[in-house]
Amino acid sequence: MPGIVSQDHGLPNSTGQETHQQTQPTSALPPTTAKPLPSLAMANTIEFIPSQMDALSSTTTEAARESPIRLLTQDIAVLVTKLQFLPWVLRPFWTSDPDAELYLSLRGMRDIVLQSWLFVLEMTALIFAIPAFLVLPGTMFLGMAAVFFTLICAVAWPMHGSKLVYSKMDEGTVTKAQQHEDERWIFVNGCMTTHTGLQNNVDRLSKIFGRAVIGVHNKSNGLIADVVECLIQRCFAYNTRDIRVTIDYVKACLADPTITKVILIGHSQGGIIISLALDYLFADLPATTISKLEIYTFASAASHFNNPRFGFNRDAPRYIQHIEHYCNEYDVVGQWGVLHNTKTVLDNRYSGGVFVRARATGHMLIQHYLNVMFPIPSAAATTYDGATADPHSFLDKVVAVDEKTATKRESAAQHKLGVLRRESGFEEFIISENEDDEGAVLKNGDAAAAAPDLRPQVLRQGQGGDDDGLGLGLGLGGGLPCANRVVWAGIGREARGKTTRELSRLWMYLDGNDPVDERKWRRGGAY
Repeated sequence: MPGIVSQDHGLPNSTGQETHQQTQPTSALPPTTAKPLPSLAMANTIEFIPSQMDALSSTTTEAARESPIRLLTQDIAVLVTKLQFLPWVLRPFWTSDPDAELYLSLRGMRDIVLQSWLFVLEMTALIFAIPAFLVLPGTMFLGMAAVFFTLICAVAWPMHGSKLVYSKMDEGTVTKAQQHEDERWIFVNGCMTTHTGLQNNVDRLSKIFGRAVIGVHNKSNGLIADVVECLIQRCFAYNTRDIRVTIDYVKACLADPTITKVILIGHSQGGIIISLALDYLFADLPATTISKLEIYTFASAASHFNNPRFGFNRDAPRYIQHIEHYCNEYDVVGQWGVLHNTKTVLDNRYSGGVFVRARATGHMLIQHYLNVMFPIPSAAATTYDGATADPHSFLDKVVAVDEKTATKRESAAQHKLGVLRRESGFEEFIISENEDDEGAVLKNGDAAAAAPDLRPQVLRQGQGGDDDGLGLGLGLGGGLPCANRVVWAGIGREARGKTTRELSRLWMYLDGNDPVDERKWRRGGAY
């Protein structure tokens, strides 16, 4: 059954607000209408998509209900529609930060040259592969393929290194890290990251958060090869070497009784690697062990993020208590990954709140994310000082809560539950949205008494119920009764008027601090 898709696209206007145009969903692919590209102005709004509630776990990943071939063709089609954002992936380009990805050092320029050579080689191979296969004799074609493969490996080799990289810390960072010896911080890099780039990434994370950070090297073999690897991982759930290393290392940390917390951070393709590793960890480890984990991603390219609940109840905690995603709106990878799979594929499982810098560009972790969202505390004390907080900084902006997307996702999840209930013969489930009787289990005949606004109805393809006010084209069950469907009112209401600082957890770790010290920060301490 194809995914339930929203085709309500928020287009930023001159005031930074969104105007919406609704059409009925007809396909699992987004429209090809180009979204206006941004100016180079910095983002002026932080959009917040609340974490998916899905109290009865009725949503599933697309990989659980679609064939890999269909997912592949669908993923490629979606990626093509997102290529309009590709020119902005390196903007802004110039930087004076010597650790930033685009800083023009000798090593950085060498890596840029190598990546350029890889792009030319892989694009040439891609263009001539099919004609050569059709025209050349088999042995000659295999020989040419072997030559190109050898050249690509030779050019990429200088950018590779060991599978694990350890952060280099100064004395101040070492002192802070020694206070958190019961924690493990693990980072998984994204596409086109060299060994030197990964070292810079873990060093910067270590400086920002005052912890020792271990990097799992997701080796790059060029832009095209990395994108192909992303497609294979997303659509075929293939465990590449970096996924296997991540699974083994994270499992070892979680199983260690002396370790009380494991922080897993991913950037770009690292989000895919983490999401697939989690799927295996959920199957292998007890829930109480998994609960040591916290997940934070930047520009996640993952198509799903599973996170089961301890029970079938809206208030039942999930195995992983804290998952957060950070994204620039005009980042092509974030558009293809976290934004598409939370805002467009409505019945997809994607756990965790999403913070989006509206109209912001760039994909580089240090240059376009950390330097803006979580700068080194010593370099931005006034920005993070609670007494002199800058209202224009990322953390101190009041978020614009995307309640519409959140409500659509829950409505899609409940419709999915209605389909499953009809097919399985299950006749009762939780529908109450009133604070006085949350968690009540009501039968079909009790729906009117519990929620007088609900009306038994049949949702058909291309039709939405009058009671949701969202124009959703649910009803992919082809006329299945959904008498118990309810749209959760006020989803995200608790986030209204709050700043990123009040909703985010990751910032609480800045400069070696820990969330248990939150009260000290609120009273005007160091943070």
